[in-house]
Amino acid sequence: MLSNLDRVPVLLGATGLLGRSIKASLSVPEDRVVSREIYSTWNATSSRAQILGQLPEYDLNRLDIFVATGITNPNSDPDLIWKLNFHVPRSLFNATKDSGARVITFGTIHEFFTVENEYFASKRALVEYLQNFSGSINSRHFQLHTLYDNNPPSDFMFLGQMYRAIKESLEFNMSDGTQLREFHHVDDVTRSVIKLLNKPSGNIQDISAGIGMPIRDLAIEVFSTFGLKSKLHLGVYPAPAGDNFDRVFRMTEGLKSNEFRDPLIEIPILFKRLLGERWM
Repeated sequence: MLSNLDRVPVLLGATGLLGRSIKASLSVPEDRVVSREIYSTWNATSSRAQILGQLPEYDLNRLDIFVATGITNPNSDPDLIWKLNFHVPRSLFNATKDSGARVITFGTIHEFFTVENEYFASKRALVEYLQNFSGSINSRHFQLHTLYDNNPPSDFMFLGQMYRAIKESLEFNMSDGTQLREFHHVDDVTRSVIKLLNKPSGNIQDISAGIGMPIRDLAIEVFSTFGLKSKLHLGVYPAPAGDNFDRVFRMTEGLKSNEFRDPLIEIPILFKRLLGERWM
């Protein structure tokens, strides 16, 4: 197998949280970024020649194709979710099979659980397709926990909802918060992906730090940091059926705990920095 130094990274989805991190970490130049205008046209009827002809002109056997196209907001247009989360990577699997190209896709730890929404369903379908793939394919699929970066988190995410409540000093109603989560800085995850790519493993692998916690612990820490604990109301809503209430994922083999930031420390610091002098 070619070493990472011999391979040529190509990126689909360079503008999202994960894509930005991959682009920066691997110094992917613009001529190796496939635009959404191109890959969004790929579907089950797209020919191998069409897709390969729209990839950067390098030896196919040297390509590492990072597919960071995913739509993570379950409230987005379902057709768009399925197009970008399932049909685009499926098209790449078929176009690159029996070659040395490596297709690297990203899913969610919720592929293990039964919470239902279009995002989770599309990612479970991708894993099922990969597991039953007919032909030889050089792929890696990484199942990720909750990600954040140095920017305000998206409003549809738990972190984004807390951030907005702190920013606007709002009452914050939530479940009892017994759902277990790991919160990872995206750059720590990108470094882990790069580190794991040439280590022997199955083609489907979770990236875990072994630091799962009830989300209530993070909520209490964040609101207490800002002196707003009285605005945090636990147990107002029921926890989602089928969520993770008891599984703490073990540290992924080949990774180390000091390669991941502690969210109980880092997320309050991040919120303070984003919200400015009032909270420093």
